[in-house]
Amino acid sequence: MKKLLSLLIAFAVLQSFQSCDSDEDIKRAEVTTREIIDITHERASGGGEVVSDGGSDVTVRGICWGIQHDPTIESDGTTDGTGLGVFTSELTDLTGGTTYFVRAYAINKAGVAYGNEVQFTTAPTPVLATLSTMAMSNITTNSASSGGSVTDDGNADITARGVCWSLNANPTIADFKTSDGSGTGDFSSQLTSLEPGETYHVRAYATNLAGTAYGNEITFSTNSIVTTVYASKDATIFNNQAGNAANGNYGAGGSELLQVGYASPTGIYARALVQFDLNGIPSDAVIESVTLEFTLGSSGTFIPQINVYKVNQSWTEGSTSFCTYNNSCNTQGVAISPGGTDVTWNETTYSGSNANPWSAAGGVFTSTSSATSVDAGASTVLYTSAGLKDDVQGWVSGTSSNFGWILKTDFITNTSAMRRFRSREGATASGSTDTAPRLTIVYH
Repeated sequence: MKKLLSLLIAFAVLQSFQSCDSDEDIKRAEVTTREIIDITHERASGGGEVVSDGGSDVTVRGICWGIQHDPTIESDGTTDGTGLGVFTSELTDLTGGTTYFVRAYAINKAGVAYGNEVQFTTAPTPVLATLSTMAMSNITTNSASSGGSVTDDGNADITARGVCWSLNANPTIADFKTSDGSGTGDFSSQLTSLEPGETYHVRAYATNLAGTAYGNEITFSTNSIVTTVYASKDATIFNNQAGNAANGNYGAGGSELLQVGYASPTGIYARALVQFDLNGIPSDAVIESVTLEFTLGSSGTFIPQINVYKVNQSWTEGSTSFCTYNNSCNTQGVAISPGGTDVTWNETTYSGSNANPWSAAGGVFTSTSSATSVDAGASTVLYTSAGLKDDVQGWVSGTSSNFGWILKTDFITNTSAMRRFRSREGATASGSTDTAPRLTIVYH
């Protein structure tokens, strides 16, 4: 700028001295310097006024400035027209946090005249803001709360602020973000449209002229989805009937109690089947945990251990019933009426002619148990295991067929040991539908 300004002024001076005006009374012009306004870290506005041309046309006017007193046209400066009157000048390419001295000037045939000197200091050069990220709160499956605090604006106005987040570390405003006002101080942010059971990285951000600054990074996980599903089918099968009938086609799909155990001396084995409709869970869900729960009925005896196995063959539930949830239910097994649809010890669906046999009497299931429960005599019996989780994962994803589970015990003694649970019919009859066999699934 100095070189260009000097060339322009030199040319103007040369023209002045080549003019025909030879009046010996010509004086230098009179000029005043205006106060500097609109000051930033790199520019400002000023100007001056030529109040007298000294008897010769003012061919160049403007301001000059520098970091020393009494700047001249050899310093930085502007050219802002000709003649008398007020003019406006723009000071550019300044350095932040610096004190400058400014004088207006005007050139006529008599030479260069300078106005009074004024001084000003530029604003500090903007730097990135300083801020922190607030702790997460109100975390749900798909939303959370956070925010930030801008403690230093970096010498420039904060024009945007909020939080940004990503599944990857060091999120930026190119990822998901909120917009939460401007300026310094605390602000609150709401993160929405999150995925359940995922780990997110969060940082507050603030933008000023220097760019976008980020606060400390916080990591949190959204809640997984928890759903409880009640049995869609349940039934009990018996290898025999009290009185030692021999055909093995005994079951009870409609009874209000499910039975598992052994009755002595009649030699009756009882096993319970249960199945859950899992169509409400997305096929791409990742199963985190599974809890299978049964509520004890009003009668039955202690069994130290009951195992759960995944069933490998389809079966049906009928309506045959032999006891209610609130009686002693001493009978084990009922002969199925012709045309019934109950599952029995021998058949997946009763036919009366063994037309729908299990591949093995007593049910077809995996050789390894999915879960084992130690019966502590509580009002409910809970099963939770990696095996149950794997079973549900396979059913949901479609890699295996959902035929439910079978409960059986290998604890056989010379005395009866028969545990009874409320079936879904028993839960309805009792008015406590949440006591039906139930499956609690946590997934994301």
